[in-house]
Amino acid sequence: PPLLIRMCVVGSGAGSTEAALAQVSQLADSPQLRWDLVLAYRDPAGEVDAWARFVATVVERYGERFNAIQVTGEANLTSVPAAADGAFPGATDAFVDGVISAGEAKRRRGATAAIGFAVSPEIEPHASPFWPAVAATGGDRLPAAVDYAGLDTPSSPART
Repeated sequence: PPLLIRMCVVGSGAGSTEAALAQVSQLADSPQLRWDLVLAYRDPAGEVDAWARFVATVVERYGERFNAIQVTGEANLTSVPAAADGAFPGATDAFVDGVISAGEAKRRRGATAAIGFAVSPEIEPHASPFWPAVAATGGDRLPAAVDYAGLDTPSSPART
Protein backbone atom coordinates (compact mmCIF):
# COMPACT_ATOMS: atom_id res chain seq x y z
CA PRO A 1 0.00 0.00 0.00
CA PRO A 2 1.12 3.59 -0.49
CA LEU A 3 2.87 5.43 2.31
CA LEU A 4 0.48 7.85 3.97
CA ILE A 5 1.60 10.80 6.02
CA ARG A 6 -0.50 11.53 9.09
CA MET A 7 -1.18 15.17 9.82
CA CYS A 8 -3.13 16.60 12.71
CA VAL A 9 -5.28 19.72 12.45
CA VAL A 10 -6.62 21.06 15.74
CA GLY A 11 -10.09 22.48 16.20
CA SER A 12 -10.11 24.59 19.35
CA GLY A 13 -13.56 26.13 19.06
CA ALA A 14 -15.72 28.04 16.63
CA GLY A 15 -13.16 30.84 16.52
CA SER A 16 -10.54 28.48 15.12
CA THR A 17 -12.65 27.11 12.28
CA GLU A 18 -11.38 29.34 9.47
CA ALA A 19 -7.71 28.84 10.38
CA ALA A 20 -8.20 25.08 10.73
CA LEU A 21 -10.03 24.90 7.38
CA ALA A 22 -7.15 26.83 5.78
CA GLN A 23 -4.71 24.21 7.12
CA VAL A 24 -6.88 21.39 5.78
CA SER A 25 -7.13 23.13 2.41
CA GLN A 26 -3.36 23.49 2.19
CA LEU A 27 -2.92 19.76 2.86
CA ALA A 28 -5.67 18.81 0.42
CA ASP A 29 -4.09 20.89 -2.32
CA SER A 30 -0.74 19.09 -2.07
CA PRO A 31 -0.31 17.38 -5.47
CA GLN A 32 2.55 15.13 -4.38
CA LEU A 33 1.22 13.60 -1.18
CA ARG A 34 -1.80 11.70 0.12
CA TRP A 35 -2.65 12.40 3.71
CA ASP A 36 -4.15 10.58 6.63
CA LEU A 37 -5.84 13.54 8.33
CA VAL A 38 -6.53 13.69 12.06
CA LEU A 39 -9.05 16.26 13.26
CA ALA A 40 -8.24 16.88 16.92
CA TYR A 41 -10.89 18.25 19.28
CA ARG A 42 -9.24 20.68 21.71
CA ASP A 43 -12.08 23.08 22.51
CA PRO A 44 -11.85 24.48 26.05
CA ALA A 45 -15.43 25.79 25.73
CA GLY A 46 -16.86 22.42 24.69
CA GLU A 47 -18.76 23.70 21.64
CA VAL A 48 -19.70 20.29 20.29
CA ASP A 49 -22.20 21.57 17.71
CA ALA A 50 -19.56 23.84 16.16
CA TRP A 51 -17.14 20.90 16.15
CA ALA A 52 -19.59 18.61 14.36
CA ARG A 53 -20.22 21.30 11.72
CA PHE A 54 -16.46 21.74 11.26
CA VAL A 55 -15.95 18.00 10.77
CA ALA A 56 -18.82 17.80 8.28
CA THR A 57 -17.41 20.77 6.35
CA VAL A 58 -13.99 19.11 6.10
CA VAL A 59 -15.50 15.89 4.75
CA GLU A 60 -17.83 17.69 2.35
CA ARG A 61 -15.08 19.91 0.90
CA TYR A 62 -12.09 17.59 1.00
CA GLY A 63 -13.36 14.04 1.49
CA GLU A 64 -12.09 12.94 -1.92
CA ARG A 65 -8.58 14.25 -1.33
CA PHE A 66 -7.66 12.34 1.83
CA ASN A 67 -7.23 8.62 2.25
CA ALA A 68 -8.58 8.76 5.79
CA ILE A 69 -10.06 11.27 8.20
CA GLN A 70 -9.75 10.43 11.87
CA VAL A 71 -12.25 12.24 14.08
CA THR A 72 -10.78 13.07 17.50
CA GLY A 73 -7.65 11.68 19.04
CA GLU A 74 -7.99 9.46 22.08
CA ALA A 75 -11.26 10.97 23.30
CA ASN A 76 -11.28 8.31 26.00
CA LEU A 77 -8.00 9.51 27.53
CA THR A 78 -8.82 12.21 30.07
CA SER A 79 -5.53 12.56 31.94
CA VAL A 80 -3.22 13.99 29.26
CA PRO A 81 -4.60 17.33 28.02
CA ALA A 82 -1.56 18.20 25.92
CA ALA A 83 -1.73 14.93 23.98
CA ALA A 84 -5.32 13.69 23.91
CA ASP A 85 -8.78 15.08 23.26
CA GLY A 86 -10.46 13.41 26.24
CA ALA A 87 -9.37 16.10 28.67
CA PHE A 88 -11.50 18.75 26.93
CA PRO A 89 -15.13 19.45 27.87
CA GLY A 90 -17.63 17.50 25.82
CA ALA A 91 -15.00 15.16 24.36
CA THR A 92 -17.26 12.11 24.40
CA ASP A 93 -20.05 13.98 22.62
CA ALA A 94 -17.51 15.50 20.22
CA PHE A 95 -16.31 11.98 19.41
CA VAL A 96 -19.81 10.63 18.79
CA ASP A 97 -21.28 13.67 17.04
CA GLY A 98 -18.11 14.25 15.02
CA VAL A 99 -17.91 10.69 13.69
CA ILE A 100 -21.62 10.64 12.86
CA SER A 101 -21.38 14.04 11.14
CA ALA A 102 -18.38 12.84 9.14
CA GLY A 103 -20.14 9.65 8.06
CA GLU A 104 -23.28 11.51 7.04
CA ALA A 105 -21.24 14.09 5.11
CA LYS A 106 -19.35 11.28 3.37
CA ARG A 107 -22.59 9.69 2.20
CA ARG A 108 -24.09 13.02 1.10
CA ARG A 109 -21.05 13.98 -0.98
CA GLY A 110 -19.91 10.56 -2.11
CA ALA A 111 -16.54 11.19 -0.47
CA THR A 112 -13.93 8.45 -0.55
CA ALA A 113 -11.91 9.09 2.61
CA ALA A 114 -12.22 6.39 5.26
CA ILE A 115 -13.88 7.82 8.37
CA GLY A 116 -12.64 6.62 11.71
CA PHE A 117 -11.24 7.29 15.13
CA ALA A 118 -8.44 6.25 17.46
CA VAL A 119 -8.64 5.49 21.16
CA SER A 120 -6.13 4.80 23.86
CA PRO A 121 -5.90 1.26 25.23
CA GLU A 122 -7.70 0.81 28.53
CA ILE A 123 -6.77 -1.81 31.10
CA GLU A 124 -10.39 -2.15 32.20
CA PRO A 125 -12.59 -0.73 29.42
CA HIS A 126 -15.73 -2.13 31.05
CA ALA A 127 -15.03 0.08 34.10
CA SER A 128 -14.65 3.23 32.01
CA PRO A 129 -17.59 5.64 31.72
CA PHE A 130 -16.53 6.44 28.14
CA TRP A 131 -17.86 3.40 26.28
CA PRO A 132 -21.31 3.28 27.96
CA ALA A 133 -21.70 6.98 27.17
CA VAL A 134 -20.68 6.38 23.56
CA ALA A 135 -23.18 3.53 23.25
CA ALA A 136 -25.96 5.60 24.80
CA THR A 137 -25.45 8.65 22.59
CA GLY A 138 -24.21 6.99 19.41
CA GLY A 139 -26.76 4.22 19.14
CA ASP A 140 -26.86 2.54 15.74
CA ARG A 141 -25.78 5.70 13.94
CA LEU A 142 -22.19 5.59 15.17
CA PRO A 143 -21.20 2.14 13.86
CA ALA A 144 -22.85 2.98 10.53
CA ALA A 145 -20.55 6.01 10.18
CA VAL A 146 -17.25 4.25 10.93
CA ASP A 147 -14.93 2.77 8.30
CA TYR A 148 -12.09 2.06 10.75
CA ALA A 149 -11.23 2.21 14.43
CA GLY A 150 -7.70 2.49 15.69
CA LEU A 151 -5.90 1.65 18.85
CA ASP A 152 -3.01 4.03 19.39
CA THR A 153 -0.08 2.49 21.22
CA PRO A 154 3.44 3.77 21.73
CA SER A 155 4.87 1.15 19.38
CA SER A 156 2.52 1.44 16.43
CA PRO A 157 -0.99 2.56 15.59
CA ALA A 158 -3.11 -0.33 14.40
CA ARG A 159 -6.33 -0.02 12.49
CA THR A 160 -9.06 -2.59 12.57
